[in-house]
Amino acid sequence: MENKAKELIKKIKVGSTIFAVLFFGFLIWGFIDPTIFEKYSLLVFAIGTIICVAFPIVIIVYAFKAGKSYRKGLMSNKEKHHFKYVDSFYYTRIVRNGNVDETSSRQNFVYHILQDTSSKKYYAIDEQNTNIRFEKVLDNTRILRIDKIDGVTTRKDWKEANYNDEGSFWIDEELTNCYENDGNAVTFKYFGEPHRVSIKNELHNRNKDYDVSLLDKTIFITGYAELDQK
Repeated sequence: MENKAKELIKKIKVGSTIFAVLFFGFLIWGFIDPTIFEKYSLLVFAIGTIICVAFPIVIIVYAFKAGKSYRKGLMSNKEKHHFKYVDSFYYTRIVRNGNVDETSSRQNFVYHILQDTSSKKYYAIDEQNTNIRFEKVLDNTRILRIDKIDGVTTRKDWKEANYNDEGSFWIDEELTNCYENDGNAVTFKYFGEPHRVSIKNELHNRNKDYDVSLLDKTIFITGYAELDQK
């Protein structure tokens, strides 16, 4: 999935660069010959509008197709494991949507903890690689199972799930050196960039039967996991 994401980012950068070169080329041409603006301004405006509308749609469609292809490949080539849902650990970070001077937002980073029903081993996986979604309203949290993972979903496709609900998962890779605990904070390197999270003030988990010690015996993985429909 990481390679798919890198490929998508590369295509976005190439497309953005081509559009920028053409746009600024038009501006320079217009300054050299002002009549160009009068002749082609409407055409450029129309093309720019189409690109602004179509570009996000293309990205969304590509992301859906890439995700579906990735899951299909995993299910065909990797061993199927069964799990029960144990817990979710989460923390927030401010994520900038572009350059430093552009907008930013607070984002939840969530790792769902799964226990293999056969080996009894614990695994942690980022929620974006599951059909499980974390929801927090004030101090209350819950998890929701998405019964329609391919295509556009609505809230009707999301059902509340519970601890010990079971499902299946496929491991793409077991991540080494992804998690560290120094007693005061834990460091996650799931996405490459380290996130150092204070155990006391920033790191939270849903299931009060567990604490950070659960993470110490957990294997972080990439792959895909889904709760069974009921």
